[in-house]
Amino acid sequence: PALCVRAGALALVPMLERALPRIRFLLRHPFTRDSAVLQIANVIGKIVGLAAGILYANLLGPEAFGFYSLAIALAGFLNIFQEFGLSHALVNLLAKAEARADREELAAVLGYFLKTTVAISATAGLAGILAAPALGAWWYGDPLVGYYAALGVLTFALTFFVPLVTTLQQVRRELIPLVFLETGSKVLGAGLIVALVIAGGGVLGIIGGQLLIMLGSSVAAAVLYRQWVLANRAPSLSSLWVTRLPWPKISYYFRFGLLIAMSKNILKINQTVPLLILGAALPTTSGIGFFKVAFTFVGLPLVLADPIARLLNDQFPKTEVAGYDKLFKRYFQVTALTMLMELVVLLPALLLAPVLLPVLFPAYQPALPLIFALSPYPILVATGVGLAGMFRTLSRLRVNVAIQLITLVTLLPTAYWMISRFAIRGLVITTLLFTLLPNALGIAYFVWIKRRLLPPPAATLPAAS
Repeated sequence: PALCVRAGALALVPMLERALPRIRFLLRHPFTRDSAVLQIANVIGKIVGLAAGILYANLLGPEAFGFYSLAIALAGFLNIFQEFGLSHALVNLLAKAEARADREELAAVLGYFLKTTVAISATAGLAGILAAPALGAWWYGDPLVGYYAALGVLTFALTFFVPLVTTLQQVRRELIPLVFLETGSKVLGAGLIVALVIAGGGVLGIIGGQLLIMLGSSVAAAVLYRQWVLANRAPSLSSLWVTRLPWPKISYYFRFGLLIAMSKNILKINQTVPLLILGAALPTTSGIGFFKVAFTFVGLPLVLADPIARLLNDQFPKTEVAGYDKLFKRYFQVTALTMLMELVVLLPALLLAPVLLPVLFPAYQPALPLIFALSPYPILVATGVGLAGMFRTLSRLRVNVAIQLITLVTLLPTAYWMISRFAIRGLVITTLLFTLLPNALGIAYFVWIKRRLLPPPAATLPAAS
């Protein structure tokens, strides 16, 4: 055995020597540094979120924690009707305007974002707030679920300055201020919510605290934007409001955002509807609390994948300038490396689960089998880390929408049958299956489209004798 280990180590030496230049190149690449900054911030945010989630779950108990999860799921469903792809389209549109130093286009994009956000919040947001109590009473026989969901809808409706400022910071690569705004709000917000729950606020303390956090973050983001205006780095809101946009621009922005929104909203439906079905199928909400704890635990490795997916949305358009060959090469490299990183983090987490769960969630022991059953989830998510960026960069958003529609049409009857028949086990199977399906279809599509866009390698002619 010792000789085998030694031989294996000696065989690795030339491989590492060949890999070192590439590793050094990747470490020096700006994208790697930017990813590292966001990953560190994401780790801090995840640790804070996990600590707060542990306190929520233990202070509320399985029944109340499941009730909270239902209210959040219903709010997420209603918020779909406020999502027109504005924040996601903003990244791509602002990245192009900033790259060209086009202040006129920057003002046009921001003006469209301002007016559309106000219009959507005043219509779809208000409608969701009014409809939530009736939906809670109809679907669960408890309007209180709806009232709490209405607060979640209101929180979403008040978002404007935060996505506006953080998107500009991301595009301009001002990542340290971005981290302070996002991570700082998470840390302060978690402390506020925990204090409200300890004071006896219960579910209302969590959801009401989230509303207060959004208000505070919006004020901080508004102050930052005001500083940009004074420094002549951004147009004022009053000038954006009176900006007149030609119809072709409005049409282009709307269609671009709508295609992104359709894909994102169908994905949200795929994620929330199974949980809503389970809430109606179970006699109590404690089972949902167990699933929520397990799902949160296995999602911890995604702390590495989330910042990568975020940066790829504005990195791929820049890489495309160098040609399709480099774009596809980077896409497949990033996907493979992200899957490997997820696996490296996931395995120790699973080994520690039997030890950590009784310590962190003493009232949630039934969640342990669900953790192992859901363990493939982060790897399946990692397979799609670059799909959204590729669909937008190559203007294939209609294909993405078609894939999500196929998933939705397949999911709804399958989820209803599986969950009605197997309850939580059915939800676990549905979650894994319909995380895999759209990502597998997306990867297969890009393998196919690569062959169409890239010419086949030229045949090598034998040298003349």
